[in-house]
Order: sequence, then structure tokens, then C-alpha cells
Amino acid sequence: MQFPSPPLSPMSTGSTTLYYPARVLCDTDGTLVDLADLYHHQQQLAICSVPPRTQPITQMSSNGSYNISNELPNKSPIQLPPQPALTPAPIALSPCTIETTLCTQPDINATLLRSITNGLLQTIANHKADTAITTKAYEDQLHGLEQCVLHYEGTFDAPPEGFTLNHRQVTSFHIPIGDGLYQEAKWICLNNDGTVLGYSSTQGPNEQPYIINLYAEADTSTNSPIKTLLVWFQHMLTGPGGDFQILQTTVADTNDWGLACEIMQYREIDDNITTLVVKLEGYQRDIDATWASLMSCESCLVPAHAIEHVEPLHNVARKPRAICSG
Repeated sequence: MQFPSPPLSPMSTGSTTLYYPARVLCDTDGTLVDLADLYHHQQQLAICSVPPRTQPITQMSSNGSYNISNELPNKSPIQLPPQPALTPAPIALSPCTIETTLCTQPDINATLLRSITNGLLQTIANHKADTAITTKAYEDQLHGLEQCVLHYEGTFDAPPEGFTLNHRQVTSFHIPIGDGLYQEAKWICLNNDGTVLGYSSTQGPNEQPYIINLYAEADTSTNSPIKTLLVWFQHMLTGPGGDFQILQTTVADTNDWGLACEIMQYREIDDNITTLVVKLEGYQRDIDATWASLMSCESCLVPAHAIEHVEPLHNVARKPRAICSG
């Protein structure tokens, strides 16, 4: 592809034959426009914008000449549209700056006035955005406070059915309330199986209670050494029902559910052991009676010479079995 030679600039000298005569025009704002430079610039854009093409396959004749008819025709270059200039964002101006500018510039032209107007509009837009963000933050905070109010309104004002206020009856019942924190149960209910249900002060009717197993806690309020259970105390724990009732009444006055539950559990376990011992003694008697019957049967087989009657079976293969020891 060949382009005609560009026209020379009017400043060039020593040339008498030009492709185009040099012409200089003025733009709308009075700026001089050199047509030669403009033509050269458009030519460079046309060269850069030509898309790449594959090389045509030329056929060579027998005499070594190329067949020009097989070459692809030249295409006119594609001229790219000029890129619009990026307009910088207006700078936000404060009212004080605008007032100072108006006072110090009595004769304001249209360009400065437009800049001041754009700056004022940008300031208004910034204030609107900041106000929207602040309003959204306040609305979220208000929604969170409303949820807290609804949560506290849903808590128990009176003990739930079957529950009572925890007046240090169960000091080891701590309920998680979030962020790794725990709170002592406010409402508690004793079950027959030695467990206790509990609600914290922040829970309400729509939540499930927590449950723990009761046990006697260590008493750290006294400095006296730890002692083993004395004989008289063990007698009251495992003795007659009247003595045990007296012990239960005394322990109930301490208002310690864990201690009362532990004493009751000790009594129940001791009763279970007694029941198992009685059963074991009955099983032992049955075993002894069965052994006596076996020995009686054996005492009858010996004088009857039972072995001699079945002597031919001595060499019969027998399966291994457990050996009975008398």
C-alpha cells in the first residue's frame, strides 16, 4: 500500500513542486491549523489501524514469474474514531470558599462561574451521600435496639410453671449467655431423676430450659480438714427409715438441693447393693443345691457299674467339652 507524499509545512523552504499547496486555516477559537501537519497525522493513524492480513499464496509459473492475479486486493485502511478527552471530576467547594471567591472577583467570567457551580453541586452531592450513609447506620442501630427491647420483653416476669426462684439452692448451675460468659440460673425446677432444669434471666417462654445433674459441691467456706463419713452418719444413711427421714429433714433446712440429692442417691445405691447381695445369696443357694443333686446322681451310677455296661464305647471319638470340677 502506498500513500502520496504528505504536503509540506508552510515553514519548509527550498521546494518548488508540492503535492498540495500549503494552506493554513484558523480554528473557531482563532488557533492556527496547519493542514500539512494534520494530513501527516491522519496518515499515521491510517497506517496503525490497518488490520493484519495473512500473506497470499502466490503461484509461480514455469518460467519463474509470479501470477499477480492470485494476490489479494488491497483494502482501504480503517480509520479509528478519535478518543474523547476525559473530563476531570469537579472539585467540591465549601460555601465559605464560594463566598470568598465571589467577593474577591467582581467581574466573573462564564468559565469561572461554571467551575464554581460545578463545585457547589459536587459539595451538595457529597453531603447527600454522607447523610444517606449516616441515616442507614442510625437505622441499623435503631433496629438492633428494637430487637433488644423485644428480647427483654419476652423474658419471664414470674416463675414459669413448676419452677422456683434460685435462692442459692443450686449454685453450680451456670447458663451460657454468649461471648464466653455464663450466668447463674434464675429459675430452677427439680426433677425426680436427680436432674434440674433452669432458665437464665435473659430467657423467655419461647426458649428451651437447660438441664444438669445435681451433685454435692465442695464446701470451701470452712478451713476444717476433710473427714471420712463417721459411723453414726453412715448408720443414718443406711439405717431404718425413721432415722433417714430425720436426716432428710435436717438437710432440707440447709436449702442445698445438691446435698439433698446426693444423700438420696447414696440411700438408693445402698438399697440396690442390698438387693443384689440378697439375689447373689439366693443364686449361691441354688448352685449348692444343684451340686448336691449332681453328687447324688453320681453316687447312684458308681454302684450300678455303669462304666462296665458301656465299655465298648471307650474308644469312640468324642468332641471336646468343658471339664466339670466337683
